[in-house]
Amino acid sequence: MDWLRHFKTLPLDHQDAVEKRDEVFWLHGLAGSGKSSVANTIAAMVEQEGFYLSCFSCKRDDPELSDPRRLLPTLAYRIAQQHSGYRTTLVDVLSSGSVGAGIITGDLHKQFKTLFEDLVTKVESPPRAHVIVIDALDECGKPNDQRQLSRHLLSLAGLVPWIKVFITSRPEPTITDVLRPAPSCHARDINAEEYTTSDIRLYIQTKLESMAAMDEISPFNDDDINRLVDQAAGLFIWCATLFKYIANSWDKEGDLRQFLSGAAKTEPLQQLYALYDKVLDGAVHSEHRQKQTRLLRVILGLILITADNKPLSANALCVFLQSDTQYAVQNARLVRTATRSLHAVLYEDHASGGAIRVYHPSFLDFLRDRIENGVAGWVGIDQLQRLAFKSCFQTLNKELKFNICRLESSSSLNKNIQNLPDKIAAHISESLQYCSLFWFSHLEGVTLKEDDKAVKASVSGFLKSTKVLFWLEVLSLLNAVGRGIMMLRDSREFFKDYPDILSAAADLERFALSCSEAFESAPHIYQSALAWLPGTSQTLDMAKRSDSFNHLHMITNREQRWEGARWVKHVDVQVWSVAYSPNGHYIAAGLDNGTVCIWNSRTGEAVHQPLTGHRARVESVAFSPDSQLLASGSFDGSIRIWNVATGAAVMTMGGDGYDDMFMGVAFLPDGHRIASGSFGRGVRIWDINAGRVIESSWSDGVWPLAFSPDGERIVTYDNPDTNIIVFGEDIVKAVVIRNARTGEPIGNPFKGNIGSSPTFAWSPDGQWVAASAGNGHVHIWNVQSGEVITQPLKGHTSRVRCIAFSLDSTQIASSSDDGSIRLWDVMTGRELCTPLKDHGDQVWSVTFSPDGQSILSGSSDGTIRIWDVDTLATTDGPSQVHSDHFQHVAFSPDGQYFASGSQDGRVCIWSTITGTAQCEPFTVDSSYLRCIVFSPDGHSVVTVSNYSRGTVGVWDSQTGAKLIEPWLGALGLGDLSVGFCPEGRRIISWSHKTIHVWDGETGVEINALNGHSDGVNSASLFPDGGRVVSGSDDKTLRIWDINTGEMIGEPLTGHRDFISCVSVSPDGQHIASGSEDLDVRIWDAQTHGIIHVLQGHTHSITTVSFSADGQYIVSGSVDRTIRIWNVKTGKAVGIPLRGHFGGVRRHSVAFSSDGQRILSCADDGMICMWDAQIGAAIVESSSACIDEESRNKHWKVCCSRMEVADGWVKEGDKLLFWIPQRYREHFQPQLHFSIPTMLKTIKPEVDLACLYRYTGNKWTGMYKG
Repeated sequence: MDWLRHFKTLPLDHQDAVEKRDEVFWLHGLAGSGKSSVANTIAAMVEQEGFYLSCFSCKRDDPELSDPRRLLPTLAYRIAQQHSGYRTTLVDVLSSGSVGAGIITGDLHKQFKTLFEDLVTKVESPPRAHVIVIDALDECGKPNDQRQLSRHLLSLAGLVPWIKVFITSRPEPTITDVLRPAPSCHARDINAEEYTTSDIRLYIQTKLESMAAMDEISPFNDDDINRLVDQAAGLFIWCATLFKYIANSWDKEGDLRQFLSGAAKTEPLQQLYALYDKVLDGAVHSEHRQKQTRLLRVILGLILITADNKPLSANALCVFLQSDTQYAVQNARLVRTATRSLHAVLYEDHASGGAIRVYHPSFLDFLRDRIENGVAGWVGIDQLQRLAFKSCFQTLNKELKFNICRLESSSSLNKNIQNLPDKIAAHISESLQYCSLFWFSHLEGVTLKEDDKAVKASVSGFLKSTKVLFWLEVLSLLNAVGRGIMMLRDSREFFKDYPDILSAAADLERFALSCSEAFESAPHIYQSALAWLPGTSQTLDMAKRSDSFNHLHMITNREQRWEGARWVKHVDVQVWSVAYSPNGHYIAAGLDNGTVCIWNSRTGEAVHQPLTGHRARVESVAFSPDSQLLASGSFDGSIRIWNVATGAAVMTMGGDGYDDMFMGVAFLPDGHRIASGSFGRGVRIWDINAGRVIESSWSDGVWPLAFSPDGERIVTYDNPDTNIIVFGEDIVKAVVIRNARTGEPIGNPFKGNIGSSPTFAWSPDGQWVAASAGNGHVHIWNVQSGEVITQPLKGHTSRVRCIAFSLDSTQIASSSDDGSIRLWDVMTGRELCTPLKDHGDQVWSVTFSPDGQSILSGSSDGTIRIWDVDTLATTDGPSQVHSDHFQHVAFSPDGQYFASGSQDGRVCIWSTITGTAQCEPFTVDSSYLRCIVFSPDGHSVVTVSNYSRGTVGVWDSQTGAKLIEPWLGALGLGDLSVGFCPEGRRIISWSHKTIHVWDGETGVEINALNGHSDGVNSASLFPDGGRVVSGSDDKTLRIWDINTGEMIGEPLTGHRDFISCVSVSPDGQHIASGSEDLDVRIWDAQTHGIIHVLQGHTHSITTVSFSADGQYIVSGSVDRTIRIWNVKTGKAVGIPLRGHFGGVRRHSVAFSSDGQRILSCADDGMICMWDAQIGAAIVESSSACIDEESRNKHWKVCCSRMEVADGWVKEGDKLLFWIPQRYREHFQPQLHFSIPTMLKTIKPEVDLACLYRYTGNKWTGMYKG
């Protein structure tokens, strides 16, 4: 053809030599019009003419040939086979390590850039030109994939002059919109070409002459040929199907001449469908014609409804037919015979396990037309879907079983199991694979009726039996857990009016979402994930009632309820902003490390690796109205636009530095413009096509703000000059509506004492604006009248960081520095549910999903959470013990209890055995509680509160009753704490440079010890009650006589920095001190000499304490670790205790009286109880000598062989157990339990003896059937 011949004459080394209209040739037309034939002809001509050739033929019902991610890598492979220079460069890139193996299955943009854009321009032109032929592009992937591939193929042809691209497709809008307007693309409609008719005539004439030459028919004259050409109506597929049909006929000429008498229809597809009817009619010849015709049409209906999922073999189709007595077929032979009778339209693909496929997709269109339009004699779509659904559940219930692939060990992830594909093929039948993956697609096709008891009973029974766990196991092995989550999610919506099914599906969805990491190893669905389920989980209850599992008691003190959030993602850095895509498919987050992340909102799976490019935290993310683009604004002064589907950076704007720090970005309704707000440049409007500012509202740094739904107005605070200043902050007294283009105010300001640094939101219906700030109140105004519509919404105890309206504008969600999210009714101001308090820190961002059913939040605690709104109103959270971070802890003298104090001024007494509160918390002060100590007899506690005044109080430890009227322990700011004399009648405190001695019964000061030249940080009494040692910022320790107030001996020197903590041994012979010089020192209390210098901490020491027998010291540090030391040897005992994710607080680590446990409190607001003996056992016993028989008995020693990596407890490279993310920071073999600030439940304990009993090749022992 001319296009190809013209290409042959062009020089390959001249970039301008290729005319723009010659780079791509796009042939489009109706299905069956011969496009594929032309593509095959072009390919043959290319090779005949001596060009290089690369081909890819897409096919809708073939998983590989319809996978868009396979197209570009296949082309790259074909080019590399023929172009040595490209091959060398490609191999270098792929083997360099800079490109992961995931490029083969990665996003299309990355594939194109890596495989072509970055390579082909760097290699020399080959000796021959290269032609790429893509057939049926419309059958490759989804519409958006087709759009992207069209763009990439256009770009590929324009990169170098030696590449040309030939494309065929139907004229689908996703392809047409890209290729038709492109100057470099030559588009031709095959149905409008005059030569099509002559080509069809030539094809028919050649076929007839060949048959006549073989004496199969008599010669046909020209009139006969022309009538057949008219019947074809320009469709090659009509001709091809006709001759395939005639090929097996015993009266070929008679059948052919029947077509001569028929009148040609005006519509080509009607003509084609008439031929398909003829083919079906001719497939049945027996005396049981009616019965066989009905069966054949059922088989064809099943082929139709399964084709889009996965084409099935005759064996699998037979399974579907066995489920219904009306169409009972007992063996696949009959199915195979029936489909072979349709050899003109169907074939068995032996390369795909005998899957029955259509020769041409137009036959599927024909089947859909006949079935969905209710043509007489065809089984309706609802009946077909019911048949398939019934078959799926019969197959699932019959074939699913525990350890279906007979895995020998639980020690590996699925991807590391040798020969797993072979095991799957041997043990999971084709029909079970299909039913596991696609049962919901057939349920979804059923029109559910009120009396559909069988359908509801099938689903309910399945979801409430152990079969559902075996189903999840199959999905795990098939790497399709994400699909299972989506099926469960869709089932919830499908059965939303049937509470029992809805709740079971919801519980299983939470199970799969929260434990998806464990599902990467099929055995750990049972061994780990099932064991972690909360006490009220329906799935756990089902597993217990089945009495099938031996290990469910392995977790004690388990959580009783699911976390409030349906989905939790830990990213380990602060989350500054979150957003839902308008289509609800994606969620995005901007992180403190400058990255942007995108996840599938239904499955929780990452869509891409984190998107990098920003150099500072990402303050704001926003999706375009069509959900195809994502904008991110950063503190580095840049805005980046990302392609959501590919993860590619489309454009970068701004980047001028500090003055341009973007606090927010938002797409305007047209999707082509972005609004930004920054400190230094105010509000600007950007054209994302041009990548530049097109409008600037005003230059003053104004942020935050919110746009009206039409993008024409903004709401922000009034001119800062009108605000008042309190403690150095602007207190906003009014907000104003402004013109988004000019910045000019519209109407009068809205009045309200909002507080400092406000945040704003505009309702989607445009009626309301809301604002909130430092005082924690949310204000809502009517935009038209400027009047408040309700009283301020009060509930948050700290600054509100974000507010968002639901899509229907009836609800508001607010998030705060108090770590909570609250949901409000807009009109009444009523709080709609209990506050959502699972976040452990400030909640920076909150938003609703487009359907209003979910809330998305991001927090400083490093998590993103999705909450289901329909479950929030009935969420009854356990009572709150402390409403703020723990500040201090202390053991009772008998070791049975410990006391905690928090910033909210409340004290609680806990059991050291169970970690449960022993009484209602009591408030000792309304302000900061700084220290708490038990009296020697345990009957009372002394507290220090009130940050600026140092109020000392004594309280009954059982009832919280006040025993002595609180008194001021010191005046002015200073670090102040307390301690009891052994007989309990004296209390010491310290502040600034002074140690105070008080009468413990009257609160009267007895003495004041002065001598330090800098602030005192700690003091500890000797057992005799007459001496005290103190440590100071002057780097010295001093020992005092508390009766005379005199210093005993000289100061103890040696530390190189501030001394932060001191402790005296129970026998009074030793002193321990900790310093900001990172050392712990042990001193001889008599000689004042240094005995040992203990080194190992990597940050300031905050606390030291002796065990009751004086043999050990425990130290805590800002480095978040706790260490145990042997006093006699000065050596560390065991490994550091890691579990806190904040620095250990001052004077907040202690041994229990029996030395068995260690109590700690840290800046993470967490109390942890540690098993001190495990730490000792690590060095006192050799784990290498522990054999299999004694492992359970000596499981504590085995703890030394454990490590936690990526959520897995491992022994070497073998998996032992998976731990949910929220417990990982606190899981150590030594950790007994930990208590979060907002006490909801005790952190669970793992019975390690039980764990070892069912690990490795013993894992199947957990199931007793």
